[in-house]
Amino acid sequence: LAYFGDLMGMNSYIWNIRHNIQHHTFTNVAGGDVLLDSIPFIRVSPQQKKFPIHKYQVWYVPFLYMFYSIFWVFFIDFNMFKQKQMGNYKNMHHSWQEWTKLILFKSFYLFYMIIFPAWIINIPLTTVLIGFLIYHVVAGILLSTVVVLGHCVVGAEYSAPDENGVIQNSFMQHEWNATYDCNTNSRWLHWITGGLNTHLAHHLFPKLCHCHYLAVTRIIKEHCAEHRVNYQHYSLGD
Repeated sequence: LAYFGDLMGMNSYIWNIRHNIQHHTFTNVAGGDVLLDSIPFIRVSPQQKKFPIHKYQVWYVPFLYMFYSIFWVFFIDFNMFKQKQMGNYKNMHHSWQEWTKLILFKSFYLFYMIIFPAWIINIPLTTVLIGFLIYHVVAGILLSTVVVLGHCVVGAEYSAPDENGVIQNSFMQHEWNATYDCNTNSRWLHWITGGLNTHLAHHLFPKLCHCHYLAVTRIIKEHCAEHRVNYQHYSLGD
């Protein structure tokens, strides 16, 4: 199933490292959560280095988020392949098989998205490029919204390791502190985000299929109510 991501232009090998391993292990930890460090112009964690330009990010970040998808396809994947370190992965060596898959899938993506419709079906190139850009703008907004809704909200914790490089929390507690649910009763939002508005279930049980997130979220809510635990949740209408 991971190859569906490759067919959409997003390298599954890098995604497994960035998301499944680093993000789900070091959620909201600067230097560990690779997703936080993907775009240097955006600062979301107090542990990230602050530059003068960041005081203006409230104005330009929405614009950058629109191009997150196309930035991912044409820059992030290639840049990550050149990195020798990702989070706690050091001295990395990417096999020739993964390099081959990267080049072949990216080439095929460009072929069926641009070359095939423009030069074989003879759709005007301008029309193809406009459609390609619209597709990526919509995808960028959706992808960025999912990340923001789950982690970049008031109340989400940005942990930092101690002097020994240890985060003083259990895995489950850390994920709980760094993650929020959003409008969990909205079937529309659940559908459009692939269940990621129920983000606590996604992070507490990362190998669970998203089709079970609503049921698990109901159990989480009941558990919180029973044991008087603050349920990490907010509404877009708040």
